[in-house]
Amino acid sequence: MPLEFERLGSSQDEPFCTELIGWWPDATAIAAHLSRLPHLSFIAKKSWLLTDDLEFYFEYRGYRFVLESPFSRLWLTALSSDMPEPVFREVEDHVVRYRTVWPHQYLAVSWRTLRLPRQPAAWRVRR
Repeated sequence: MPLEFERLGSSQDEPFCTELIGWWPDATAIAAHLSRLPHLSFIAKKSWLLTDDLEFYFEYRGYRFVLESPFSRLWLTALSSDMPEPVFREVEDHVVRYRTVWPHQYLAVSWRTLRLPRQPAAWRVRR
């Protein structure tokens, strides 16, 4: 069963943003689920997995995204002003069609992201 979501407002720098509605799955489960998507690479984090406040940066097909959990919500945001909507929809559809993540998958994504920088170098000025 697909997760409920709502498209939020956008800006010139962040053209697409989706908010997941509900309390489950949590941000760590979504990050682990995202790791199943081919062509996706995690590049930085401002927080640790397994915490309530997550800010996780990744690239998919050369475009930048952030998965974050501000205000106890879960947002998937496009960070590339030139992002085509079909690319955002691929990631959004993958998230919305969430499949259960098992404990070993939590650990695997945590291990792979353990040494990521706190913020991508190219984004330090902008964000």
